[in-house]
Amino acid sequence: MKNILMVTNVRTPVGLVDSIRSIAEVETFYAMAEAEELPDSFFIERVEKKDLIFFIPVDGNLLAKFANGITDDNISKLFAFTTHNQVIIAPSMNIIQLLSCPVERNMKQLEEDQVWILPPVREESAPGVRDRGRLLSNDAIVSFVKRKLS
Repeated sequence: MKNILMVTNVRTPVGLVDSIRSIAEVETFYAMAEAEELPDSFFIERVEKKDLIFFIPVDGNLLAKFANGITDDNISKLFAFTTHNQVIIAPSMNIIQLLSCPVERNMKQLEEDQVWILPPVREESAPGVRDRGRLLSNDAIVSFVKRKLS
């Protein structure tokens, strides 16, 4: 069975971790921006022998850090240690931000760096309402991850 490290936070869709466990062994790293800085050895141990590293959800700030090599928190630092692994990120942010030039430029850079991007659902419920580029359904996310593991 494949091994996945899921890097997530409190905004992870309910039941997603259990759904991913149906296709792989999962280690979960619940990241908090305000957490004390961890030593490099912690990150090396987390990514060793993992078939896939999955960051979900990823906001615009984190996306920019990943694309530009900024490692000023534990999540972005962990990303910097994933160079030998397959990496999936799942952006989720305000749709206006999602469609902005800087975000599109950062996503293009990450694609060039061979990071797989789980495309968000782009939606607006009414003119002037700023909805999110929300995450796909749990089933669609599991299907995407499964394809990438095969």
